[in-house]
Amino acid sequence: MDYCVSVFGADPSGQKLSTTAIQEAIDACAAAGGGRVVVPAGHYLIGTLWLRSWVELHLAHGAVLQASSSLADYNDEDAYPQNFHSDAEEWNGKHLIIAHECEQIAITGSGVIDGSGPVFYAPPIPWNAYCWREGLALAKDKKALRPGQMLAIIACNHVTIRDVTLQNATCWNCFLHGCSFVQVRGIKVYNPRVAANTDGIDIDTCRFVTVSDCIIDTGDDAIALRCDGERLSHCDSVCEYVTITNCVLSSSSSVFRIGVGSGTVRHVRVSNITIGRGAVGMMFMGYWTYGKFSHLHDIHFSDVSAADLAHPLQIHGGAGATFSRISVTNYTAEAGAMTSICANEAGWMRDIRLQNIHVTLRDNPEASTERDFEDRGGFFFYAENAEGLVLENVQIDCRDVDDTKWRDRQLICNCPRLQGDITFYP
Repeated sequence: MDYCVSVFGADPSGQKLSTTAIQEAIDACAAAGGGRVVVPAGHYLIGTLWLRSWVELHLAHGAVLQASSSLADYNDEDAYPQNFHSDAEEWNGKHLIIAHECEQIAITGSGVIDGSGPVFYAPPIPWNAYCWREGLALAKDKKALRPGQMLAIIACNHVTIRDVTLQNATCWNCFLHGCSFVQVRGIKVYNPRVAANTDGIDIDTCRFVTVSDCIIDTGDDAIALRCDGERLSHCDSVCEYVTITNCVLSSSSSVFRIGVGSGTVRHVRVSNITIGRGAVGMMFMGYWTYGKFSHLHDIHFSDVSAADLAHPLQIHGGAGATFSRISVTNYTAEAGAMTSICANEAGWMRDIRLQNIHVTLRDNPEASTERDFEDRGGFFFYAENAEGLVLENVQIDCRDVDDTKWRDRQLICNCPRLQGDITFYP
């Protein structure tokens, strides 16, 4: 059964808050055993909405849910036990749409969810020539900060997010934390390229997830796979059985970020990806904050094409993080910085395979500061403490690079069972 929010008094002009009216429609739908809540064409000003089990929130073509600019219209920070905030990153624990411990929920339709990000961000500050190249914008209000994740889907089972557009978020656009049986398909994410922490999709300590046919152009990571499950009451900090395919992605930071948290990310397949721009095409990281390290296992990328990158690939282990059975196959990239595969100590990283890789390397004419060159790296390719590294048909075209501005073309050291090498042109 459909429940139209207009019947409950939602204002399509955007002149007054429609939070109560839309929430009443959601609650009535849930009380009747479930169904679909329809938001017709119009502009609806809202604060925090709570999804309920067995409810589909459907945004019709031309419908816009517009986030309020007043933090008083959002949830309290202790609204649910797993909630958190980040003073360091300057976002609070307030969210636009929350689903907490729900079953069988969906957000669908060709409408728009707009986080009103420009209201909460200060003007951007310069960063460097390889990461956040157009500058970095942080919170305007350094005390109240800016709202956190726009969609906070927490400890839910059987989740569908399909076809909607997410834009102007103040933090991560779509945060899936401790969820199972998730389908994200055909969504579009658009955020200012300078807006900090505006990740497209964050899949954190989830199981059985598919992401397909999405277009994401954002400031921070386009897609992140995390294993930060400490706040979850029922979880063992494992993110697993994830497939990502047929997506077009761009980011001012890492296009893919794999890691973050004290847990494991494993059994991941990523394929048929087009990257428009990024600071790092694929970032595997095992260490983010003090005392937390990740284990990454059985993760495979294939058929990826990337333009306008800094670093094509970074696989960085440290502080006890372990990596194994990671492969990248059929990867073509245009880039301006170093590819690096390294662990702090031997034994932490093994069985990394690069197959059919072609990188066209170009110097960045805007790089001029010491910080720029430190971020870029001194070698075209660097590997250290990677046991069982396999390099099969790996080519780096460096005809447009001034070798005198680099320390050397490659440095490979302490990599037992190394197979293959790299072909440089010319």
